[in-house]
Amino acid sequence: EPWPESKFQDELLAELRRDPQIAGALEVHPHAAGGITDLSFRGIRIELKVESKKTLVLADCDQYLPQTASYVVASGKRIGILSVLDSSPKAQAPFAAEDGLALSIVQTEKSPVCIFVLLIHGNLALPSALS
Repeated sequence: EPWPESKFQDELLAELRRDPQIAGALEVHPHAAGGITDLSFRGIRIELKVESKKTLVLADCDQYLPQTASYVVASGKRIGILSVLDSSPKAQAPFAAEDGLALSIVQTEKSPVCIFVLLIHGNLALPSALS
């Protein structure tokens, strides 16, 4: 079923907090650049997005890079993470996991920022429904 962004954040937060090396350094809703980021790990901003209406490919995530980069720069960092959950209904097999990973360089006014992009296909069809 499609997930709202709040559920994606809650589930991801729960998973990250299971790891004792991550849990203590994880911040929820820290402020940066006049906005509120979703998560932060040791100052590295983690922006979460959800799309429920259409199936995404990695290039579709580019629309979220400027917002993520602004949070990264405002935090005095040069790297950040953008995680996008494609929660739209699927009628085909998912893509290979590595096809949902990228490192994007965003040129800001002062310097380039590296954003690790992770596209997750959710709301998958059951394998038996694909035959």
